[in-house]
Amino acid sequence: ASMMSGRSYADLQLDFARALHVPEDGLKPDYFCRDEEIAQARRKIEAVFSDFNGQKIIGIHPGCLGNTCNLPSRVYGELASILLARTEARLIITGSASEQGLLESWPREVLESPRVYSGMGALDLRSLAALISQMDSYVIGSTGPLHLAAALGIRTLSPFCPLPPISFSVWGNLTGSGTCVEPVAAGCRQWRACHTQHCDFRGEVTAQNLWQVLERRMSVFL
Repeated sequence: ASMMSGRSYADLQLDFARALHVPEDGLKPDYFCRDEEIAQARRKIEAVFSDFNGQKIIGIHPGCLGNTCNLPSRVYGELASILLARTEARLIITGSASEQGLLESWPREVLESPRVYSGMGALDLRSLAALISQMDSYVIGSTGPLHLAAALGIRTLSPFCPLPPISFSVWGNLTGSGTCVEPVAAGCRQWRACHTQHCDFRGEVTAQNLWQVLERRMSVFL
């Protein structure tokens, strides 16, 4: 019932603490990187980007375990292409080893760019979190690393369905550092009336949409 009303799943869990009269501390998850982990992440960035000189670091995580809608991986690849063409940003691609096939739809010039590092399958949880802590923004759907970014105070941009059970208000980064991009709700309701599985936004969320939010609404490059 809480998810149907659009209530955050994290807030739902806090009901247990409230029932026990345990003080709560908001919706921000807790996660801490050790100083050495952060230093190691910085060394990693300097090693994979040999000419790194303080440029913006944008993370892109194209995968999702399927609990909500997610964009086709090629859209994330198109965003990477836009970022390389229009900014001086360095890009870090994250994901598990089993998700490496998602990059098959990405432009070859993106994957071969010296400004792009793919950590897919190469990072454990703590090294991933440390790298996330160094990002200026993280483009990511509804999946575990989104909540690591929320805990670390990193700005996130996520595609989400506007329908309450799988919406940003239920599953998103609600710490104040999260932003979402959504298709028109009427179209989602019409599609959902005929389908039970999650969709890929049917072309209604594009790489250009994501770029415009990063550039204008989130002011990542100002």
